[in-house]
Amino acid sequence: MSSTVMLFVQGFHLLAAMVVVGGVIFLRALLIPATRRLEAPAGDVLLQRVHRRFRILLWVAMPVLFASGVFNMLDKAFKGIQAPSYIGTLGVKIMLALLVFSILLLLTLPVRSFAPFQAQRDRWLVISIILAVLVVGLAGYLRLM
Repeated sequence: MSSTVMLFVQGFHLLAAMVVVGGVIFLRALLIPATRRLEAPAGDVLLQRVHRRFRILLWVAMPVLFASGVFNMLDKAFKGIQAPSYIGTLGVKIMLALLVFSILLLLTLPVRSFAPFQAQRDRWLVISIILAVLVVGLAGYLRLM
């Protein structure tokens, strides 16, 4: 792959990761606590509006992360980087990323059967933040390999 193409692919991958991880941290650490201090209807309305807009960003960022991640993985494979430790670490990173995607989809899809899961939003946002930070850490580790 040309270095220019890889630069753009990796740039989009990083941008999408920043949107997902930064957005979830913003929601859990800042927006949700702030809306709890507002009067009931105003806080709920604000959270619903932000949630709707953030859902669009998430649903765009997740396929970008997936596609650019596959592209990056294929580029490494064609370059012959296939050390067992690299492949194992990459596998763990992919599984954790898919788990984060699953949690965020369950939290953002407007499906009634997900309501019990969504009722525990704060807990699942914290779990997704922890998992996302692990994914970012593994990504940094993979860059060093």
